[in-house]
Amino acid sequence: MPPSKLLIFDIKAADPQIVVLPAKALERQPRNDLVSRHALMQSEVRIVTWFEITHRMIPRDDGSVCDAPIMVRVGFGLDRRTVLLARRAAGNVCLRRVMLAHERAHIQALNEAVDDVIAQRTPDITSGVTALKQSAASDSDAAKLQWQAGLRAIVLEVRQELSDRLHKAVGDADQPSAKADFETACNGALRRLEGQQS
Repeated sequence: MPPSKLLIFDIKAADPQIVVLPAKALERQPRNDLVSRHALMQSEVRIVTWFEITHRMIPRDDGSVCDAPIMVRVGFGLDRRTVLLARRAAGNVCLRRVMLAHERAHIQALNEAVDDVIAQRTPDITSGVTALKQSAASDSDAAKLQWQAGLRAIVLEVRQELSDRLHKAVGDADQPSAKADFETACNGALRRLEGQQS
């Protein structure tokens, strides 16, 4: 079979969208894949995967075909990072700065987890792609469908591992000591604001 180029890459979320809303509305917000909740702040991110196959059919002597793609591109990562801040917290310059610094720590931990999973699973993805190239099909349409189903299964398996690692990264970033620092920052502004109406 002719060689195929495999490109595995990370998908990085853009800078977070910051939404300021009443505290009561913050409590009712729908949840995405990953959520970190704090008093008067919530951050959300969605896990994404993506793949694209540039097919190339190789005829076999028996009339069947093998799909030996020119290129296979696979991406794993995050998108739509949203930070929801209660209006009364967002209005406190010091507290807003502390909350957004905490959010940056989350983003760094999540990006590192994505990179680690990609590095660890690249050999498995490569083996799976190599195995798919050996699969014969009756015609090019069947070969394309076979590749899409096979690659989708590989991607979903890695996505599940990525989800597990990202949930752990969120938990690690929200250890009790980090939460305590967060709550006592700005001379205890968060605790004072928690008792106020939105």
